[in-house]
This record gives sequence, C-alpha cells and structure tokens, in this order.
Amino acid sequence: MNYIKCNELITRKIMNTPAAKFITEFRQSSSIRWECNLYKLVNDDYELVDSFSEPHKASGQAKIIMYLRPEIGNRISALFNSGE
Repeated sequence: MNYIKCNELITRKIMNTPAAKFITEFRQSSSIRWECNLYKLVNDDYELVDSFSEPHKASGQAKIIMYLRPEIGNRISALFNSGE
C-alpha cells in the first residue's frame, strides 16, 4: 500500500466519513512532466485504474471516470493545462 492509499484510509477514520470511490495522485516524473495515477475503491482497497502523463493517453475506463465524475476530470485537466 502506498502513502496515498494509507493517507486516505487514515483520513477516513479520523473524519468518520465514507471512503472516497476514486483517488487521484499526481507525481512529477521528470523535471517538467507530471504523471497522474487514478485509483478506484474495490472491496475496501484501492486498485490502480490507470497511470498516464497526458489526459488523451488515458485508458477508456479512466476517461469514463473523468466524464462521470467532473470534479476528478477537472482536477486532472487543470494540472496538465497548468504545465503548458
């Protein structure tokens, strides 16, 4: 379990809130490139849906999630657009 999953589980317990269905994690993979990891809650654990460095290269499932959950899609778009 990586730190982002651990942080989500701890925050959920402290705040006494339901688990987030999706988590986005952003990492700077090189000097100017960002990478987005999109996780989905499955059986009380988070599984990686997709990892991409450009939104148009995301998998079909990741694109569906970004479309159905605009707050996630907007967050991802904002990050990648700010780097241009």
